[in-house]
Amino acid sequence: MELAVFGTILIFVIGAIVRQALGSSYAQNQQLRAMRQAMKLSYKAGQKGEGARQTASITVIEDRLTAESGKHAAIERTPYVVGASATHNANLLMPITSTAETNLPVIDMIINGKQFALTLAKFKDVELARSCQNQSPCPAECNGNCSQDSFQFFPASSGIKWIKDCVKVTIELRVFLSCQNQSPCPAECNGDCSPSSLQSFTKITPSEETVGCAKLYDVVYNHKGYKKWCPIDPCPTPISNTGNLSADERFDLNRDGTHDVPPSEREKFYWQWFLVAGYNANYRPPYPLFTPHGQPPLPGPTIKTTELLMGEGIGIPLSDCSDNCKQAKNTFVDVDGDLKQESIMALTEDEYYNRSDWIDRSTGIIKNIRVMDMQEGDIDSTHVDSDPPPRPGLTNDTNMYASLRDGTYLLLEEGRLYKASCNPTSNPQDCAQFIRTVQKKDQVDVIERTIQLSNDTGRFCGTGGPVDLVSGQSNPVEACNSCFSSDNLRKTCMDRTKKLIYVRSRLKDRRGRKWITNVSGDAGVDFTVPKEK
Repeated sequence: MELAVFGTILIFVIGAIVRQALGSSYAQNQQLRAMRQAMKLSYKAGQKGEGARQTASITVIEDRLTAESGKHAAIERTPYVVGASATHNANLLMPITSTAETNLPVIDMIINGKQFALTLAKFKDVELARSCQNQSPCPAECNGNCSQDSFQFFPASSGIKWIKDCVKVTIELRVFLSCQNQSPCPAECNGDCSPSSLQSFTKITPSEETVGCAKLYDVVYNHKGYKKWCPIDPCPTPISNTGNLSADERFDLNRDGTHDVPPSEREKFYWQWFLVAGYNANYRPPYPLFTPHGQPPLPGPTIKTTELLMGEGIGIPLSDCSDNCKQAKNTFVDVDGDLKQESIMALTEDEYYNRSDWIDRSTGIIKNIRVMDMQEGDIDSTHVDSDPPPRPGLTNDTNMYASLRDGTYLLLEEGRLYKASCNPTSNPQDCAQFIRTVQKKDQVDVIERTIQLSNDTGRFCGTGGPVDLVSGQSNPVEACNSCFSSDNLRKTCMDRTKKLIYVRSRLKDRRGRKWITNVSGDAGVDFTVPKEK
């Protein structure tokens, strides 16, 4: 009895050791696999000159059968979840081209062999201001000037906050006049102001007016290195001599008109808002129009100077600049009013100088701006607990369904094998006694996980159903909408209304074994070969 108990304990301990070792081996294999996959993705992206996976981040999830010591083999599955990241530094400083979607940052999830490439941002153009010229009715922000020669602007949409007096513009209005009968006779007439004079002169009338621009926001942190930080009113005027937000406005965190941080707590608060104007900080008035030698200059208004009156401007960098490049400034600001910052993308030299729909060449007011919005990708990686639900990413919901062949989960067969007749003298092997044990399993497990998306970007599902390729790879989504219908229940499906991807992995478990044991001469086996009648 003691020997049997000891043997049972020994077998149990050996089984536990084997199970633990097998589980550790699975986990280590998954970690190494994820690292190899991340390095491979980063290397391939670097070879193609793509910035999406310059730093590849990958999560691998696999559901493996659990190592068990049960009589009828493993019936449970254990999820192994590992992550890895790798950077191919050959193109570490490669600039991001805003016209190439392959430059958007991507994270990869591989769930039981299905790879989901999820973008973390989106390129988009944001319209900030529109010209008042020829607008009817004339918007209030245009200060009553919607003429053909107007320099005024008004907000592009009702969601854009506006600085009414943003930039002071000094203008010279040039008018051609004849010298005939002018009194006193201008010096440009060369002393000939007779009724028959052929002389002419240009009358220059200076004037000033202020124009509006978009009201944007930057974040300033509470650190002595940030000279813009202001905890109490009145806030000091910066070196640029332009006004900015008051302390109450800076600590109006949700920008609803009421400050959210009491004055007694502001000295230790982490951050505050700072006003940035929709104005090109590198703007210079254009040169006067070229006129042939000896001819008078062309008539019309000419901008002489511009002066920013509120906040700081935006220094938009040039992506293809190689000489005398202007310094980038305030390129990470909230431009769409979602209380989170967007990254302003560089413009090409052609867009910067020749496209009037981007930056107004007369005043430097920014009319349109291109940004990389970190909240507009498949996954909003900036989501925090204070943001409205649902939280994006892999959810905690996991379901498992089993599909059985003919209703049979596990087939067990046990019995004796023998020959009814044999000749022990000529062929004693035919008289041997055997025990047979057969186990057979025929099952398909469907494991369902869900990925909560922040936005339906149309990368997985289009108007006609699943798209063919996602990030150059086969689309893992097999169906769109009606994810719990009989046709789609086993398919990986995207619910576009709820922005959910139901990842359904079909794992086959078709295993079996057959043991045949020779028990001839075993006194513990209590059966005999039947005699022939």
